This record gives sequence, structure tokens and C-alpha cells, in this order.
Amino acid sequence: MNTGSSEKGNGKTTLLMGFHCHQPVGNFHTVLRQGCAECYGPLLEELARQPGFKFGFHLSGYLLEWIRREEKGIYSLLQETSRRGQAELFTAGFYEPILSVIPPDDALEQIRLLSDTLEEISGTRPSGLWLTERIWDPGLVPLLCEAGIRYTLVDDNQILSAGQGGEGLSGYFITERMSKTLALFPISQRLRYATPFKQVPEALQAVEEAGGERGAAIIFDDGEKFGMWPGTHEWVYGRGWLRDFLSGVVESERIITGSFGDYLNNHAPLGRLHLPAGSYFEMGEWALSTEDALLFRELLADLGRTGREKAARRFLKGGLWPDFLLKYPESGNMHKKMIRVSERTRRRNIPEARRCLLRAQCNDAYWHGIFGGLYLPVLRDSVKRELILAERILDGEDGPRSPFFDDLNADGFQEAELRGKEAIVVIHSLGAQVCEISDKKSLFDLMSTLARKREHYHETPGEEGSAEGEGVATIHEAMRHMDEKTRRMLVFDRYPRYSFVDHFLPPGTGADQFAEGSFRQLGDFADSPFRLEPAGMGVRARREGRVWLSGNQDGVPVVLIKGFSLEGSLLSVRYDLSVEGPVDGEVLFASELNLHIPSGDGCPADLDGKVFPLDRVTEGGPGRVLSVQDPHLEAPIVVRASPRTPVWGFPVRTVSQSEQGFDVTCQGICLVMVWALDFSLEKRISLKLSLAF
Repeated sequence: MNTGSSEKGNGKTTLLMGFHCHQPVGNFHTVLRQGCAECYGPLLEELARQPGFKFGFHLSGYLLEWIRREEKGIYSLLQETSRRGQAELFTAGFYEPILSVIPPDDALEQIRLLSDTLEEISGTRPSGLWLTERIWDPGLVPLLCEAGIRYTLVDDNQILSAGQGGEGLSGYFITERMSKTLALFPISQRLRYATPFKQVPEALQAVEEAGGERGAAIIFDDGEKFGMWPGTHEWVYGRGWLRDFLSGVVESERIITGSFGDYLNNHAPLGRLHLPAGSYFEMGEWALSTEDALLFRELLADLGRTGREKAARRFLKGGLWPDFLLKYPESGNMHKKMIRVSERTRRRNIPEARRCLLRAQCNDAYWHGIFGGLYLPVLRDSVKRELILAERILDGEDGPRSPFFDDLNADGFQEAELRGKEAIVVIHSLGAQVCEISDKKSLFDLMSTLARKREHYHETPGEEGSAEGEGVATIHEAMRHMDEKTRRMLVFDRYPRYSFVDHFLPPGTGADQFAEGSFRQLGDFADSPFRLEPAGMGVRARREGRVWLSGNQDGVPVVLIKGFSLEGSLLSVRYDLSVEGPVDGEVLFASELNLHIPSGDGCPADLDGKVFPLDRVTEGGPGRVLSVQDPHLEAPIVVRASPRTPVWGFPVRTVSQSEQGFDVTCQGICLVMVWALDFSLEKRISLKLSLAF
């Protein structure tokens, strides 16, 4: 792979430094402008002032498209530094997908798109690849080789976990799969935490110690650390950290800079290895379930108290990135829909639909760590918009289709899909809940409400963080304090927040109890399996379950049949309940709808013409028609109930951590239609609900 000698160098440390700059597809333009003004522009300007400082650079495609269109000065700097050989441009998936969890043909297309663009900018086709979130899978080796990639970067802890000693990480390693070889450069965690957070002399010392006298000190990390992360703009530019660091490296007698490609060509590998799937250490913790993440932290704390944490870290890796698809069912459903749309676009090969699909593979909305990610509605909505648009293009002018039944989200349970010219509806057999209503007009999924999930950081009291010693705190060090007002908002849901979720509740249950999740469930219908079957152009769902009334330990047999039909932008649901056997008692039957709407709890709503607030817990009615007006949607959302019913409503708000602290986010609106039933008077009951959008 290399043409150089086995000697490591000329007695100096070679600093291989790179910057990864990314903004997710669909992010607010104000954020992109801020990033260019406070980070990407100043960063490239400082680097360009030191032409002797070589560096690697990666821009994700969505950000690169924006810069090319809106920031001509930054684009010119990118061309200037790359064409004179100072900047080595790294390719990746164009829209920053996790390459190992998208179809191989899509991954190759994503890489080719960015490589073509970078070749146009620099005049050189890249042979190095930035691995999104450093998510490594050994199955990537043949794919990357086919894409013309010679080397990529992984976290140093991944190398350590593969059995390589900590003394030998100042270079690159060779891995192979089916005799296809790829070079792996290990990114130093110590340098990730030193640049730009430590004082310049300390950071320079860390570089020298990481590379030794003849090796390489390797750092390739988020460019946003240099101006966008909290507290970094003033530190990096106002107080001159980057200027002084670059000058210190260029003037150093013990450090030189180089490109990753040149280093590969002129140095022998440190060895061979087979690297297990994984990512950087923090990602492993975030991917764990809440309970396991708490145990993981406790284990690290115990090891730290005995002074063994550093030695043990190579054997600890937490979870894997695909675990996010299990941890958050909403993410798993979105990912499986992306896979289905990918299959359709490859069969039809309509370029516009393919581009939508590739944009929908942007990783940020599928997971959550220190940044908002999945918790940010704008990012989920962006992915859904691209997927719905792709399907609208592929469907063309097709009219309604017969129901389609399959395990659409690969969870072992059947789903039913109703597809019409104006909408796509998916019904899950668990609870016969509606988990997708994709409006083709507005390109919006009304069922995208994110459940309120208990996270491991909710259990940590937290305190204002600061850097160790002099410098600025990283976002990992800067733990935020959760105030009591925010802590009181911590409510956790029992199941995903989809719609037409059926509850049997004790008489006297109120909206406050339901909103807090403290209500008692008397039936076994909400998230239990229904049998799904076609009913003409609609779907029929049936469950033979039980309702536990007062004094009846065995439960009362109840059959619940739900009939779904889709006509244009109207979804109708008919409920038929039958009580099998003698029973005496009253019960509340509640059908829960969770509506994800662009304006959240700021939308005006009315129940039979009377104002129905959505920004707090509300009880209204009895009423028949509830209307929600959102200016971002093509039409109002109208819920009709027959017979008339009391209605509860409240906003679904999550508490999640971000680089700024704790964010309270409205994920959707919960509406609950509540009928009082007396089984001693009626054994057969029919109810109707409809949702127009």
C-alpha cells in the first residue's frame, strides 16, 4: 500500500490534523449562517494564513451545497487551500449517512457524489474518507475499496479494543476483508479533548507526546469545536487560541504537519488488525438502554475510584449504533421506511426520487447523544419530508391501492398499509395503532410525535461544568444543571405515542392523571396484538381481550373490532365493542390520538366552535368536532367523534440534553376522546372517529 521505508520519520512528530464540518439536512438556515460566520469562515481564514500548515478537511454535502450557493468567500478559500496542496479534502457519504446501515448501492452512490464534487473543487479525487460518527463495521472494507478509498479514520479506543497496545498508535494500521485492504488512522482521544480546549502550550505538548519522536499525532474531529460549541468562539478567535496554536506548530522544531495521503505513501503500517464494529467511546454509552447506561456509568466510576478506568476502557465499549433503532422505536420505523423507499427508487430509477432518498439518509435524526438529534422535530420532519416526496414522485397519479400487509418495521409483528393518492397510512398490529399518516400534500407525517423517554442523564443531578485546569470546557465536561421547573416536567410514557390507542380507564380518571401517565389501565388492548385483515379497500383489526372491572379478578372478556378506511385525506375508524358474558359496572373507554404538527402547542384549536387550548392540560366538551389550525399545513386537522364525547388535550413535551444544557421540546399534541360506558346496560357498542387533514 505504501512506497516508503519502514522508518517512521525524521525525528519529528508529524501532526495529521483534520476538521470535520457538518450540518444536517433540513437544519435552519439561521444555523448555517451562524456556522459560516462564527466557525467555518474564520477557521479557513486562519488556516489559509499559515500555508505551511497542512490539514485534512471534510464538509458534508448539505453544508457544502449551502456554502457554494451562499458563501462564495468560504468556497474560494476551500478551493485555494486544496489546490495549493495545503488542504487534503476527505470524501464521505454526501449527505452524511451511517454507511453501514444503508443499502450498499446507496452507500456507493453517496460516496461517488461527494468525491465527484471534491474533485471539481480541488482538481484531485480524494482517496481518504471521513467515516460518519466514526461508525465502523468490518463489512465496509470491500465497499470502501470499490469506491476507491485507501484510508479512513477510527477512534483510538477501537484500535485498543482490537488488541493493539497503547504504545503503538502513532501511525496507521492495515485491516482486510476478503483480501481487500484498507488503512486505518486512529484518532487520539487525548488530542480530541486537548484541541482547542487546553492552553496552547499544553495542547502542543499533547501533540508531541501523542506522536513521539518519529510517529504521527492524529486528530480529526468536529470543526464546530472551533467556534460553534458553547464558549469556543471567543476562546478560539477572540483570545487567539487557533492563531497561536497554528503558529506554535509551524515554528516548532519538533513538530511538522503533513497530509494523510503523503504519510500513507511514505510510511509503513504499524501492523495488521481485524477491527470489531464500534465507534468512539462516548457513542457506546449513548447507544445503551437507559438502565444499562446507568450501570455503565456506575462501573466506570467504580473503576475510576480504584485507578483502573484507563486500563479497562479498551475492554469496555457499551452499545453499537444500530441499538438506537431499538432504543427509539420512532427511529427504527423511520429507518425501515427509508430502506423500503430505497428499494422502490432503485427499481424505478427516477433521479429526483433517488436524490430525496439520499437526503433522507442523513444520520442526525436517527439517534441522540450530546446533541438534540432525534429529539429535534425539524430534523425528523426533514427526513420524513424527503421520504414522502420520494414516494409521491414514485406513486405519480396512482389512485387508492388495496391494503398491503407485511412486517414493515422488522419487529416480528405485522403492519397494514393503506396507500392513496393523497396519503399513506400504516397500522401496527400492536394495539392496532396508527403509526404513520404521511400527507402527500404537505409532505408531513402527522404521527411523528416522539414519546417521553427516560434517559440516563435524567437521573444525574448535574452541575455547571468547567475545564480541567485553564482553558474552555468541552461539551462532554460541561454538564448542565437541571432546574426544578424542568425536573418537574419529567414524565415518561409507557409506549410510543401513535394514534387510535385504546384505553379502558376507571370512572373518575381525569386529564391530569392521563397527562402525567399515572392512570390505571383496566384493559389489555393499548399495546397488545390485534389480528389484521383486509376489509375491501380498508383494514379490519380484531382483538379478544379482557377488561378488569371492580370485583372481577379474572377480567371480563371483551371483543374489540376496529375498521379503518382511507378516502383522500380522511381516515375513518369505526369501533365495535362486544362484552362476552355477564358484567355489572361502568368504565371509561378512551381513544388516544397524538398529532405531530409543525407549530406544536402554539396552534389555535376549537371544540364545536369554542376555544380549546393546546398549550396546557385541557378538558372540554362533550363535543363532536375538534379543529386544529396550523399555517404550515395545507388544511386544518379535524377530528370528528360520534357520539359526542368529552375531550382531553395536552402538549407532549420532552426533556433532552444538548450542547446548550437541557431542552424542553413540544413533540406533539395528545387528544383523548373519552366515552363513559355502562356494560350492564349495553353489551354491543359502536363508536366512530375520523381524522381529516
